[in-house]
This record gives sequence, structure tokens and C-alpha cells, in this order.
Amino acid sequence: MQFSRIFRIAIIVFLFFFLFNNCTEAYLVKIGNETYTQKDFMWWWNHWKEPGQKFPKNLKPFIRWLLFLKEAEKMELYKNPFYKRRVLIYRKVRDLLRLQYEEVEKKIHINDKVLWNFYQKNFIPLCKIKGFFLNERSEAKELKNKIKDLKSCNELFKKIKSIQKGEFWIRPWSTPKEVKDIVFSNALKQGEILGPLKWEKSWAIICIEEVKKGGKKDFERIKEALRRIYKKLKEGELTDLLIKKLKKKYKIYFNKKLYEKVGFGKLPEGLKNKILLKIDGRYLTAERFREMLLQEKRFRFAMVNPESKKSVEKFKKFILNTIIAQNLVEIEALNRGYENQEPLKSDLDFYKKNLLVRGFINYVIVPKIKVSKAEVEEYFKLHKKEFPGKVKVIAVYLETSDGGLVKKIKEEVLEGKTVEEVLKELGFKDYIVHKFVNEFPIFLQKYILNAEPNKLIIKKFGRYYYIFKILDKEEIPPKLNDYLKKVITQKLEEQRFKKVEEQIYEKLKKEYHVKINLKAWMSLRERMQKHEN
Repeated sequence: MQFSRIFRIAIIVFLFFFLFNNCTEAYLVKIGNETYTQKDFMWWWNHWKEPGQKFPKNLKPFIRWLLFLKEAEKMELYKNPFYKRRVLIYRKVRDLLRLQYEEVEKKIHINDKVLWNFYQKNFIPLCKIKGFFLNERSEAKELKNKIKDLKSCNELFKKIKSIQKGEFWIRPWSTPKEVKDIVFSNALKQGEILGPLKWEKSWAIICIEEVKKGGKKDFERIKEALRRIYKKLKEGELTDLLIKKLKKKYKIYFNKKLYEKVGFGKLPEGLKNKILLKIDGRYLTAERFREMLLQEKRFRFAMVNPESKKSVEKFKKFILNTIIAQNLVEIEALNRGYENQEPLKSDLDFYKKNLLVRGFINYVIVPKIKVSKAEVEEYFKLHKKEFPGKVKVIAVYLETSDGGLVKKIKEEVLEGKTVEEVLKELGFKDYIVHKFVNEFPIFLQKYILNAEPNKLIIKKFGRYYYIFKILDKEEIPPKLNDYLKKVITQKLEEQRFKKVEEQIYEKLKKEYHVKINLKAWMSLRERMQKHEN
């Protein structure tokens, strides 16, 4: 008896959970033999919707997307090289971002203590300097002999006009490496005269006007800049470390002798297709490397002097190392299989399906919506009112910030003079203009369009007064120019697209025997609307 009672309770509990789960996972849409639940819809919606887009009123967008997807799969559009290339690019970009996060971003830890240490080591003391920058060391040495102290430095700084000079604050971080240790040595003090020092491409004489030790106030002022600089520095360090690891992990074949023969000039036919670099199945020919050098030379022209062998070799090495690093990182990112892990797995799945939907639209719908030249011209003839022409006016026009002048013009006009007579008496010229309305300031255009002929109007915007009187107005009808042709073509294509899309949707809906569970849809929609509100 007791066992029978327990058994009945177990049966009731089982039925409750079965019915509950069946209810929550009840079908939302059936397309042929396939069933889609609320969960399937929400997966689609969360990937498909645009930022801020309202929840749909019906299931039409979802069903249409599914039907187009099925047709695209039936057409085997996934075999299209364009589709494969786009999927690979999408995956590659996201794999690289994930690798960047795991090997670089995730390993950077920034807090106030880290930034304070970074600040103390690289950003103090601060020095206010006066610097003279000369081309030759001998010239700098000669100038140094004339500077005995800070007073004579200031005098020469004001007096000399022919020498490049500057007055600014510097920190260790922003000072060229070759002079940093000298300028910021322990013996550094106000009034010190340093030089000649090699400062980038010049020889410098530096007068130290003021020295500040820095501190918490200065640190707080530049903390956000410190954060950015420190992060960028660590990103570089961690990226270099990753490249070193990958160079050991992947086999790299490099033909040094062939590399030495490649430059900006043409290669002998026999060398063009020879492999210069090979990494994990990827290879680079000598000719392709030369093409890349020429391409990068156009974009990075400041980096290389084609007349200098040393400069060319340095540039070649930079491009080669960049190619190696990019390929190593890309290969590693793709090999890690991020596409099998969330969130990339769902994102990639949707991207592939949505790309097929767009492919179906491009192959099936777009060819049916093309608009002819004759159709554009016909639409323009029948709908000219949609395209306003230009309005040209002859007007008295004056712009001024002189309130006294405006007051005088008003007084003279009230006494019976025309505004033209007043302006002429005051010595103004060219106050009558011939212009299209759209050539006037945008905030005046509506007043000019609506102005009664020969009525004086004075408007103030900001500190300026605008005085105008329309003497004549001419409406110039619109012309079917290239811009309007594009506008009309786009409008007609959009209209046809909606019509053709709807026709294909209705046709497919019947073919696939689409069935909608309205109860499940209304339940989902009600929950989502509450969530949105």
C-alpha cells in the first residue's frame, strides 16, 4: 500500500516535469519536418537585431530568414569561393582578437602602484629647458663658448634669430635615448649648460632653467596618459614574447641567399618563383616579397632612402620580420580552434548562416530588381514635385555686428528712405547680390524663401545682424542630374526589393508548409515586451 502511494506520487511528479519542459520547449515554428523553439528564435534575434531595435511584432522576419537559408543551402552556396573566403576572414579576425586577449590583454595588470613605479622611473624629474639646435657640432661648440650662465643663455635666446631653438618642459620618457642619461643625470641642477649633445639629427646646447622633482599631484594629473603608455609598452613586450615562442614552435624555412638578391629592382626570371620564406605550409616567393617591398615603400616612404644601401637593408629586414610575425600569429590563432568555443562558436555559426541568406538575396532577388534608364526618366517626369528645384534671388544683403549701424538703418527707413538709398549714402558697395538660396547661411534660408518681395527683414543670430530685402525671385526647375538618377534608382530598387522579397517569401512559405504556434509566440512576445519596458 505504501509502495503504491509512493509510485503514484512519482508518476505525478514525472508528468509535471514532462509537461512543464514540453511547454517551455514547445515548438514556435515548424518548417517542413523541422521544429524551431523559443530558444532558437532568441538565438537568432540576439545575433540578428541592430542596436536599439525593438522586438518584432510578428515571426515574419525570423521565418523569412529561415526559408532563405534553406534555399541557399539547397543551392549549395556554401561551396562558393566568395563565401569560403568571407568565412575565413571573419574567423581569422576573431581568432586573432581572441589570441591577442589571451596572450596579451589578459596578462596586463595595471593599478596605481604599478603606475606610480612606472612614473618614478620614467617621468621625473621634469626639466624646463631652452635649447639651441644646430647642424654641425663645431657650430654648437662655438655657441656653447658664448653661454656662460643662464643669464647669457636667455639673452642669446632672444637675440639669435637664425638658429632653430625651443623652450619647453621635458621628462626622461620623452627625451631622445642618446641624451637622456646626460640630461637627467644625478648632477642635474638649475642653471646647468649642457652640450654639444647629439639630439636626433641635430647638435644641441641645452640650458636648464628649472627642475621639478614631481610628486603625487603631477602623477594624478598625467595618470590616464601613464596608463595608456604603460599598456602600449606591455602590449609590445608581450607580443614580442609571443613571437619568440612561436618561432620555436613552428618550422621556418628562410633562403638567405635569395633574400639578399631581392630589392626594389626587377628580378631575373629564374628567381621570381623561387621560395624565399616558408612557414607551416605557407610560402612566399621572391617576386611576391619584392612586390610587398614596393607596396610598403609607397606607404612607408619616410622609412627608407632608396639611394642608401644601409637604409634599404634595414627596410627589407623590417618588412620580412613583419611578414613572419603576422603569419606566425595568424597560424597560431587558427590552430587554437577558438571557433569551437563560445562566444565565437555561436557568432561564427550565425555569420555563416546569415552570409548564406545574403547570398540567396544577391543571387535570386537582386537580379530581379534592376532599374532601367528609361524607368528612372519616367519616374522623374511623373514625380517632379518630390525633387524641389533651386530658387535664385536678387536681394539687398548685409551682414554686420554693428548694432549702431542697424539702428541708423531702421531710423532712415522709417523716415521714408529705401534700404538701398541708406546703404549707398553710408558708402556701402556690392550690397545687391544674385545668389541661390542654398548659398546663404543655412539658418537664413527659410526666411529668404518665405520673404515677401521688397519687405525689409532684419534678423539677429549670435552677435551678428542679417539685413536683407528680396528684390526678385526665380524658381529654377530640377534637372535629372547624376545625383537624382542615383536617388531615384535606389528608391525604385528598394520598392521592387520589398515586392519581390514578399513574393518569394509567400511562395516558399507554401512550399515548406510553415506552421506557427501563436500561443508560444504571444507568450514570448509578452515576456520580451515587459523586459523592454
